Amino acid sequence: ILAKVLGKLCLLVRASLCVPHRRAMPKACGGSQEQASSTALGVGSRVGSALSVESRTKSIEDLYNESGDDKVIRDMTYTQIQEAFPMACYCSPDGPVRPCRFQPLGHSGRLPLLRKLVWAWPCFGFYALMFLKIGYMRKFYVDDYPKASLGIIAFSSVLSVLVDAFTDPKMATWTDNLKSKYGRRRPFIFVSALFVPLVFILAWLPLFVSSGFAASIWYGFFHVMFKLANTLFMIPLEAFGAQLTPVYKEKTNVWQWKDIIANVGLLFGMALAPMIFLTEQCTSTPDGGCWELPLITLVFGGFFTHACLQLCWWGKEPATSLSDSQHEQQQQQQQPKHSVFLAQDTIPTLIATFLNKPFRILLLSDIAKALGQEIPINVLPFITAWVLGEKCFGSGMLFPCLVLLNMVAGLIGVPCWTALASKTSKYHAYVAFNCSLAVTSMSFILLRYDDDSCFYSHMAFFLCASFGFA
Repeated sequence: ILAKVLGKLCLLVRASLCVPHRRAMPKACGGSQEQASSTALGVGSRVGSALSVESRTKSIEDLYNESGDDKVIRDMTYTQIQEAFPMACYCSPDGPVRPCRFQPLGHSGRLPLLRKLVWAWPCFGFYALMFLKIGYMRKFYVDDYPKASLGIIAFSSVLSVLVDAFTDPKMATWTDNLKSKYGRRRPFIFVSALFVPLVFILAWLPLFVSSGFAASIWYGFFHVMFKLANTLFMIPLEAFGAQLTPVYKEKTNVWQWKDIIANVGLLFGMALAPMIFLTEQCTSTPDGGCWELPLITLVFGGFFTHACLQLCWWGKEPATSLSDSQHEQQQQQQQPKHSVFLAQDTIPTLIATFLNKPFRILLLSDIAKALGQEIPINVLPFITAWVLGEKCFGSGMLFPCLVLLNMVAGLIGVPCWTALASKTSKYHAYVAFNCSLAVTSMSFILLRYDDDSCFYSHMAFFLCASFGFA
């Protein structure tokens, strides 16, 4: 520790003597041209973790050092960091890349807001499609002309989760090991741009089969396909997001933008669009069909396709040559060739994950989250119609209003939870999140069939708001 502190003090003294006014370190002061460029941009070089000499802006290493961990960019040259994180912007007043128009001080290796939004924007269309399906498809298949079986619907839900559990590790391994000139993530995002909207649109069109058992099988098949579409899109997208920047705080900001855009998509797909465009034929007329829901799905599918294609066109990924050597080392460390299983196979991966204590804690937390967060949203359409009744509000209007309130409260809660995590820690904020989620989820058991006083309907508004904030 003492040697590291003395080394940083020596570098700081040398920078103050040899690099006045944020100029690059000249060769006469003991630095090569590459080191001079690295110092001017505030990026570490091979000779050590060089400090930024820019007084007006924080460099990528300064931001990363604030988290107490700079292992990602330590001992990397400017060229290597540029290749490893190509989505970051390396503009600087004294560097080879001139500052951006609205950033006169330069980004100095940080991630511009527009590039964060380009990566997160496909989540708007996807979450709108997904929660439009979650909010209205089951009730449509049960109450309208498909007359689907609730038993087959429940069985398809369980089957889709099992399929998802085995396909997720395969998808992760596939996208990590893909060698393509277009990158490891973008080819899958490009395919999902066409595959995902097709699955959602066909899922709303059981008119190609007869009602009853055939419609139930139609729902089950496309529900499994929905899980596969989710795997095809979300795993490469989230892996893409994890490699956008090495800066700890910027990663938090990147995923915060993703959460905000996802909540906005959920708001439009589950509340605003149905409230505006759905007619009485879709909400309360049995056996009448509904053409508005497939049309809304088509519109959101267009948004999703456009966003994915935009990300494929403007997005940049690290060169595959940077990870080839790592993959070769991992393959050499795997079991012998005569072994039946490899380390990256599904079953060994699941076992290794379960044997990891931190993952076991997260697994228990995810189970509680699935029970507490997914079930209320999935059964909310039936709560409004079968539990609360329609003495005070029609179920077709009460459900989107509850969802709208839930999503607005969720958007308000995002900066509050972010502030709590920054004030305490992500761990303590995550514990508080799970506790609040448990309390707000269990509170839904208080709802009863409403009478003329509308007490339970008003309670539903309060519970949905608190559940959304949590």
